[in-house]
Amino acid sequence: MYCRNCQNNSVNSNGVCPECGLSQKIKKEPAPYIPYLDVSLRLKNAFLLIEKYKMYSPKGIMMRPQDKNNAPTFSEKMELFSWMTFFFGPLYYLFLGMWRKGLVLLAINIILGSAFELWTIYILSIMGIDILLIIQIFYFTNIAFLITLHIIFAKTAFYDRYRTIIKKEAFWW
Repeated sequence: MYCRNCQNNSVNSNGVCPECGLSQKIKKEPAPYIPYLDVSLRLKNAFLLIEKYKMYSPKGIMMRPQDKNNAPTFSEKMELFSWMTFFFGPLYYLFLGMWRKGLVLLAINIILGSAFELWTIYILSIMGIDILLIIQIFYFTNIAFLITLHIIFAKTAFYDRYRTIIKKEAFWW
């Protein structure tokens, strides 16, 4: 293999030229400059905040800053919160072409919601509570559970878009 810099023919096995020391590994294409992207202003601002705080997602669930002492303010956290995803949940992902993640989130929503509903009805019926009170408690606990799931969806939506648009990652969808 020839060196890209000095044209030496003896590049060693780890990809470094012994003559000039240049690594022969080709670096990935740099991320596009965010202000010139063809996306909405809200998405650009979210991307800039993710870059500013070096956000990452340890398990793909919620994003957090790498430096705990340099965390975003509350207003910045609200800019990173996707209200469209909060209200439409998995349908938002389906609409944006991230259909696998949308289907998985929809399935999780249905399975966990159904399990939570059955568990609530079972526990309340064992306690011998009146059926009207069971229905009221069931309704409010189910709403609280669904709101919690949609908050998780909304907190990860912009980071998922960042990973697909800026980092050009092709992960599980």
